[in-house]
Formats: sequence, structure tokens, C-alpha cells
Amino acid sequence: TKDLEAENSLRENTLQVDNRFTLKEANILEGGLLFISNKTELKEDTFDIIQANVSGEARRITLFLQDRMTAGKILDITAGFRLTHALNLKKLYFEPRIALSLRAGEYFKVNGAWGIYKQFISKSSVLDDLGNYRYTWTICDNEEIPVLESMHFVLGTSFSRYDFTVSLEGYYKTTEGLTRYI
Repeated sequence: TKDLEAENSLRENTLQVDNRFTLKEANILEGGLLFISNKTELKEDTFDIIQANVSGEARRITLFLQDRMTAGKILDITAGFRLTHALNLKKLYFEPRIALSLRAGEYFKVNGAWGIYKQFISKSSVLDDLGNYRYTWTICDNEEIPVLESMHFVLGTSFSRYDFTVSLEGYYKTTEGLTRYI
């Protein structure tokens, strides 16, 4: 038998500054700046012998901007983007997004959204000699562990009346850059 002890931690520190500007009665511009620092650590030992002691750190700065627009009393549109500079990768990432909400009568709305999302920390699966899976948090380096990119499509409807809301949404998501270690 093996006496394996493993500890895998993920820490995140975030600083965010944002603001809203009313351009017109039906147009609000929102934007800001975000600084994120992540640190991962993996420590493993077997019978008090260190097998792994790995740590990683990543920082990124994100500029985000979105415009909330209302077209009459029927349509709400929110369009925007995030521009992220991953300092450890020395690379810029663009993440556009759009959301629509259409009033379909007095109590019903139809909602839709689309966006591209990046993930700079990954929870990768590791398969050991016995076929057991375990999961570890790692920093994406775009060499062994690519930055995850997903595209989201959301479609839904909601009913609101007398301060009561019921909603139903479905989504479709594709993701690129998943990894597994064997």
C-alpha cells in the first residue's frame, strides 16, 4: 500500500475599479479595470518523502467595457468586451459579449446571449498507474497547459408578475484547451 498525502491549493487576489456613465436616458456605459493574481501549489509526499512540490503564479490586468442600451420599451441590448493582458504569458486576449432581452407581452421576456470566455487557471485530471483520477489546479502556460477558451450561447424565457419571476434558460458551450495527464 502507498501512503500518499497530497495538497493542492489555489489562491486569488482581486482588485477592481469600475464606473457607470449615463450617456442618455436609455444608454448606460459601464467600464473598469481589474487586476487578478493567482497562485497554485501542489505538494505530495509518500511515507514522508517529498514526491512533488510545485507552485505557479499568474497575474493579469483586464479592461472591461459594456454599453447597456434600451430600444423603446421592447428591446434591451448589452454589448461589450474584456481585454485581458496575461502578464506571465505576455499576451493579450479579447473576449467579446452580447446579450439581448426582448419583451414578448406584458409579462414575458425572451433572452439570448453570446460570448467568448478565457480561463487562465485549469483544473486538470491526472490518471495514476492504477487508473485512479485526481484533479489538480494549475496555471495555464500555453505550452503544456493551454489557456481555456469557451464560446457560450444562451437562450431563455422568463415570466414576471406580482413580484414573482420564473425563468427557464438553456445554453450550449464549446471549450478548447482541455488537458489530462497520464
